[in-house]
Amino acid sequence: MIRSNTLVQDYEYISRFDEAVDSGREDFEHAWKLYLDGAGDCPLKAGVEPTRFKLRHITSSERVYLLELHSNGEHGLMVAAAAMALVGAKNLSDGEGKPAQVAREVTEVGPLKIAHATKASVDLLPPDVILELGSVVLDRMRLRPSS
Repeated sequence: MIRSNTLVQDYEYISRFDEAVDSGREDFEHAWKLYLDGAGDCPLKAGVEPTRFKLRHITSSERVYLLELHSNGEHGLMVAAAAMALVGAKNLSDGEGKPAQVAREVTEVGPLKIAHATKASVDLLPPDVILELGSVVLDRMRLRPSS
């Protein structure tokens, strides 16, 4: 499946850490790269439904804010990028296994109004998933700092 990247529409992402991802298959790394490049479907186990994250692209003013955050370390940058981009999730559950939704709010930072997922929504996700989402968002922005 070929999907074109766009800076206008939200996009869906399935975490590499999701139990539904078939990381045990022989060609996993190749299939995963195709998925990340938008040239293939996510390699999933048959009959297992993954959590599908709905992400949005970061605006120009938010990019400037993220660059300023980078001075506080890459970890904070990735968490902030994930929170800004996360607009929803299908098949998400809380710590008790109950269905959960992503809530969003707006925070004023100087003259900027930054829309982002609430802390409670971000806290639903394992740390590895939060950092992975942040990395995906930064890669899509082509802003990720080189190390």
